[in-house]
Amino acid sequence: MLRTQRNHINGWRKVVLLVLACLTLQVLPGPAQVLQPFLPRVAPNGPSTSIYNINGDFTIIGNTNLTLEDYSLNFQNNYPMVYIDEDNDPQTFNSSASTLVFSNENGADPSCSRVLFAGLYWTGRSSEEMEFQVTKSGITQTLDKREVKIKAPGQADYTRIRAQNDQIWFPESYQEQDGLYVGYADVTDLVQAAGAGEYWLADVALLEGTGGSIGFYGGWGMVVVYENAAMQARDVVVFDGFAYVESYLNQNNILDLQGFSAVASGPVSVKLGVMAAEGERGGTGDFFKLSGASTPGSLYAWNTN
Repeated sequence: MLRTQRNHINGWRKVVLLVLACLTLQVLPGPAQVLQPFLPRVAPNGPSTSIYNINGDFTIIGNTNLTLEDYSLNFQNNYPMVYIDEDNDPQTFNSSASTLVFSNENGADPSCSRVLFAGLYWTGRSSEEMEFQVTKSGITQTLDKREVKIKAPGQADYTRIRAQNDQIWFPESYQEQDGLYVGYADVTDLVQAAGAGEYWLADVALLEGTGGSIGFYGGWGMVVVYENAAMQARDVVVFDGFAYVESYLNQNNILDLQGFSAVASGPVSVKLGVMAAEGERGGTGDFFKLSGASTPGSLYAWNTN
């Protein structure tokens, strides 16, 4: 369920744009835990308001860094999992890429688009320890759940990104939940400098293997808010948080999001982007829905399986 609050804004703004950057883990029976409240997120050096009143849009990119050793659409991830490592760099243990593209809506020139906010999220289930060693092709490396490596378009080498202490999240009983975690870092400056193109993320703190009854998983996503004078006027809000959702067959986790705006009259459309993790490809019962939505719309979703 998504509850919203409508406020009056200038009539020329015809579209409300909402992106929800949430990471939801759905595993064993029990109550849901909202471990990090879902609140608006802005760049540290960006606008003072949490609503981006812009001519522009948002986009979400991302990929998985772990996959089934023997892939099947019906297998769950408690089958053997292996690293995805596609960057041809022997110094990385896992890596994947996704391409950032800016819209050409209304004939907009993508090269004229300006990034206002970029937030990087990574998540996985691996060791119960914050740091642990892995060995691959005779090379041993220490992986840290608080760190990842990112390579932006035009860069030859990776840049190490570290989550601040309050931006690495775990289930309440962390070690009892077998190593689940979510990390976040603001990468606005990096994306502003690099622009559109292929982004690589490497060395997410993941493990290969079966991972017991729950299974291993791991991947990343990046949400980017940008403006372009030729594009349609929109209000963009990025909500993020961390809800650990257990017992997905009989428990609902309600996100009560307020504070974004809509025109007082006339048609209003909402575009909603979602990042979530640990949905079983071969399982059933996972869903996300809008409460009270009168017509179906586009749902942009990311899943690490």
